[in-house]
Amino acid sequence: MESSAGIIIDVEQINRIHLTESRREICLKIVKTALYFFKKGRPTTLTPFRGFLLEGPPSTGKTEIARQAAKILYDSLKGLYEIKLLFVDSADIAAPKWGEAEDKLRKIFRSTDVSKNKKALILFDDIDCLMIKRGESISKEWHYSINSILFHEIDRLNPSNALIIATTNRPDLIDEALRSRLYSIKVDPPSIGELMEIAKELLLDSGLQNGDVEKVISIIEPKIRKMNPPTIRDLQHIVVMECIERGLWSV
Repeated sequence: MESSAGIIIDVEQINRIHLTESRREICLKIVKTALYFFKKGRPTTLTPFRGFLLEGPPSTGKTEIARQAAKILYDSLKGLYEIKLLFVDSADIAAPKWGEAEDKLRKIFRSTDVSKNKKALILFDDIDCLMIKRGESISKEWHYSINSILFHEIDRLNPSNALIIATTNRPDLIDEALRSRLYSIKVDPPSIGELMEIAKELLLDSGLQNGDVEKVISIIEPKIRKMNPPTIRDLQHIVVMECIERGLWSV
């Protein structure tokens, strides 16, 4: 469901997917923290941060980690709390027209509609598009105003009801004031072993038998090793094209 304040994701419809071990660890760290805050109701003054900042290169699974965390929370708390995931494309908010971006930001935090029985995750995707570190040559005066509103709204956020998950491909642009409000987690590029793990899961989910799966893996692994560094998206592209070109996926 779309709104001027972002997109409300139907968490129930998110498919549970296989995460590699390193990404699963990050996902579970978010889940365990959210469960503690949501269930214990820690006072705002005793909570040193209001969410997480996932930082790393493009196509390393940062956004999917957040989606899977929301899904696990939804399944774990079903019957106790309603879990909402609000997806915010940071580039859609940033606007040089004075006051426009600030109004959008305020609406995002007002639209979470949290209560004793309703909890929310607010996912700011590519938050570096929205706010830029003060002092950067590319920052404008309106960036400072956006930063100020965002910091204020984060400070007002009650982590017993809502947590932020922000992602960035440009950690160098993230203001230290934001880092002080969110717990930073580095998402490194997946290893070759992790990529092959993802490939196998993708191929098995498509209905291929083990023999065909191993054949495709043996073909794509050398191609992946030549990339520096290979990403999850690179892998997905290669898997799809190899299966189509070899007639393993056909209509």
